[in-house]
Amino acid sequence: MNASPFPLENIKRGVLRLAVSVLAGLLLAPAGVAQQADVQWTQELRFEKLPDELAPQWRGLGEGRTYIEESHLVIDTSDNSSGANYVWRVEGDVHNRYWDASRPTTVEFRCRVRELQPGKTSAAHIVIADSRKYYSFPVGSDEWMTYRVVINDGIAELYRNNNETPEHTSSGYSLPEGVNSNHFYFGDAGDEIGGITEWIFLRWTNEGSFPPPPHAQQ
Repeated sequence: MNASPFPLENIKRGVLRLAVSVLAGLLLAPAGVAQQADVQWTQELRFEKLPDELAPQWRGLGEGRTYIEESHLVIDTSDNSSGANYVWRVEGDVHNRYWDASRPTTVEFRCRVRELQPGKTSAAHIVIADSRKYYSFPVGSDEWMTYRVVINDGIAELYRNNNETPEHTSSGYSLPEGVNSNHFYFGDAGDEIGGITEWIFLRWTNEGSFPPPPHAQQ
């Protein structure tokens, strides 16, 4: 009787090595950083409608224009004469039962800049506050891009198109004394920001920080 080309002891050793490798990966992962898997998003908005029509927790604030065009959310603050601004915002309630960026958080969205207002540094920003600090990243490409912001232990990283290397890293900015703000907003919220941006979707979770998986770049 011919011997098996895969002796039982070799198979056992291979299974053991695999188990040890997986366990080491779990033990060495930084606290709060989830092992990559399908992310279970707390909320996902596909912009066939305005955010507050999709979920009552969202509010639109400002004097610019916002509307739906071909299943895209458009934020338009290109009117030089009015100094218009506009953001869509969600925040935790007094007990942070809904949104709580003090926990490991992941936000992902897809957008592009249609028009940058002359003299402005960017057409839109995404801003996240975790009750102690806030993190702000500009949106600057006129091509469709998928952005992911990962926050954990006071550090925020911005990834673009699933590149596993962060494009920007921020340790945040301290909130003013007495301000305990825990929120997330996107759009035009400053004098140096202005233009027209389009957004296809936005999703988030406060249940873990999920960097893009290796080899997922678009």
